[in-house]
This record gives sequence, C-alpha cells and structure tokens, in this order.
Amino acid sequence: MAPPPLPSPKATRPSTDKNGDNNVRQGTKRPSEASLHEQMPADKVQRIDTPRNRYFIIKSWNHENVQISQRDGTWATQPHNVETFVEAFKTCRNVILVFSVNKSMAFQGYARMESVPGTAPEPAWTKNLLWPSSPPFYIRWITIANTRFSRVGHLKNALNENLAVLVGRDGQEIEQNCGAALCELIDEESRRVY
Repeated sequence: MAPPPLPSPKATRPSTDKNGDNNVRQGTKRPSEASLHEQMPADKVQRIDTPRNRYFIIKSWNHENVQISQRDGTWATQPHNVETFVEAFKTCRNVILVFSVNKSMAFQGYARMESVPGTAPEPAWTKNLLWPSSPPFYIRWITIANTRFSRVGHLKNALNENLAVLVGRDGQEIEQNCGAALCELIDEESRRVY
C-alpha cells in the first residue's frame, strides 16, 4: 500500500510521481533500487535494460535560487538540457538532480524530477538571468544538506572520463552507481549535521 500523499505547498503541484506513486517523500531516506522495484505494479515493470534511476548535476548561479527551489519545488535549467531531461523522465522511474551552487565547493542536496519542462509556473529568479532558461518543471526535494566536495571527491563518474563526481557542467549525467553513492553521502551528511 502506498503511503499517503504529502501536503503540497501549492494546489497546482502534483502530489504523486509520473507513475501515480508517492514513494519518494521530502525528508525521507531515498528508497533503494530493490524497494523501488518491489513497489512497482507488475503492469508497470519496465524492460530490464532500462535504467531505473538516472542522476544529473544541476549547477546554480547562487544559493538564493536553490533556496527558492527548496521552498517552491520548481526549477528551470539551461535549454540544451531539456531534451535529455525529457527523455530520462519518460524512460526512467526516477530522475535525480544533484544541486551544486557555483563556487560553493559543495553539493546542497538532491531532488527528484516530478514533471517535464513546461508544466510549472516560472520561478521569479529566472527573470534575473542574463541567459535563456528552459520552461520550468516541478521537482521534489529529497535531502537538503550542504556536503563539501572533500567528502565526495573519491567518487568517479564513468560518464565524465572517470573524473571526480564534483567535476561537471550543468546537466552532466552521473553514472548510476556513482549517483547512488553520492546521494548516500549527502544523506549521511544530513543525518550527521541535522
């Protein structure tokens, strides 16, 4: 039985994921691959070769935009990321976005993509950008914790020439095992600090 939906900060924000489930909630530990599979109804089981989770780095110009996103549950990315994000959203169970503010030397947490671009109201901060942004989309923050790069630098991203996971542009995909390990370290930091 699925847990009851969380109260939404906005009436227009979806309370369930794209498959009608509400298995990842803000403030809870990220479900493992096995638990996600167990919760999926038999008629929704995807092909075995389809990745269940995909992970991407999201770069933000400043902390304020991330804090607004944490409050409002929306994000807008660079236009060149849209096609990749839409494809991932349509083919994977979970699209996880790991946030890092430029020059912060840390990740600020991670969120789950809840809708495709073009489905959410435009965040106010996008009006201050000096470059174009994608249509906005809904996200659900899972863990918010400032995690220094020094704690995650040993993780190597096979999808970025085996460089440390902290190296990457906005929209850089993270290999699945590396992405899961990164989220676990962010979860650990959250438990340690808070």
